[in-house]
Amino acid sequence: MTSPRVKPKSASPPARQNIRENLIVARARARLTQARLADASGVTRQTISDLERGTVNISIDVLDRIARALDIEIRQLFTPPFTGRVDAAEISRRRALPRSESVDADALFAVLDEASGRDSEPIEPQVRPSVSRDRR
Repeated sequence: MTSPRVKPKSASPPARQNIRENLIVARARARLTQARLADASGVTRQTISDLERGTVNISIDVLDRIARALDIEIRQLFTPPFTGRVDAAEISRRRALPRSESVDADALFAVLDEASGRDSEPIEPQVRPSVSRDRR
């Protein structure tokens, strides 16, 4: 008799992992705390925290409200993150994207800290300094 194969408790289904990662990045892009996103979407801060830890199943209706609060399409929460090679062509493609598609590193670190339960600096809108690109 063989024993059934049991998944470790920490394993997340792929869709839940995609939602987790995409929510963290979208929240950093929007520069929102968990509390502000919760207020804007009509859910609790704990719901946002649980989603970012990948520990909860959630209804499509709730995900839709969160997506609307983040000003993104719900499908963006399910899309697998980029896992390809970052070569010169990919860097050029990313450079051509509108600024709204980029994530400020400080905001991302603050969101990651909050998602993991660590204290961090508050997320505040900042103006990025302009960077001159010397193209010789």
